[in-house]
Amino acid sequence: MLNNYSKKVLLAVALVSTVSAQNSVFDSLSSSCTTALKELLLAPDAQCLNTAAFISIAISGNVDVPAIANTWLSGLCSVGTCSNASLASIVNNVTAGCSQDVQNFFNIDVSDPATYLPFVEQYYPTLRQIACLKDDGANTLCVPQTITNLQSIIGNLSVADLSWDTIVADANEIASSDNQNLACTSCTKQAYTLAANVFPDPNLLATIDGPITATCGASFIDGQNVTTVAQTAVVGEFNVNTTTSASASFSPITIAGAMLFTISSMFTLLI
Repeated sequence: MLNNYSKKVLLAVALVSTVSAQNSVFDSLSSSCTTALKELLLAPDAQCLNTAAFISIAISGNVDVPAIANTWLSGLCSVGTCSNASLASIVNNVTAGCSQDVQNFFNIDVSDPATYLPFVEQYYPTLRQIACLKDDGANTLCVPQTITNLQSIIGNLSVADLSWDTIVADANEIASSDNQNLACTSCTKQAYTLAANVFPDPNLLATIDGPITATCGASFIDGQNVTTVAQTAVVGEFNVNTTTSASASFSPITIAGAMLFTISSMFTLLI
């Protein structure tokens, strides 16, 4: 008989397959890429990314994206960083399944992980720090707060937002809105400060400083840390556990919610 974890795994795979069959971004993925993403949920090396938080699905069909982001990031930030070995394993496995999809969609050749893995290893620590910022005044992680602000512009995110047409429409609505409350918060300033410190092209960074200053003011790019925004990412390296499941300590959330969280985060980066 299957143990409880095995049943959860089978349920998660079945649910991913169900979501994949809907009119969503999953429709465009190859079977090899879909399989690679499913396997990522269960890979021991991906535990440092808290992928186990996406194994189960909520009993209700509602998708609360800020809550999903909070659950996932609370787990991710409370454990150590991924080792370079874990990052390499994740990149290699996903690349093996999805390189042709990336080539087809974006005309970018990612078939050789060795060409970009060093950049993943270089910028992952900063991305993790940005993901783990917390607004002390609001007592909430910055990413869920930003997604809530995003929803105030485009409405609550739902599974319908997984369609390409809706993604484009939402992006256009954001671009045409008065989005200072989304783009110019203490959280986004601190995120910009962290990102600017590792940005690979200072000249390119200088070209976007003008539009940012015009929208958010000169103090947004002054390089000073925001005292009301805290860092919640614990230090040290995550110890991969290959014998027990990491899913037991996380609340159940939906695969669709994971996709919506990713898409909404991409929106906020485009502001």
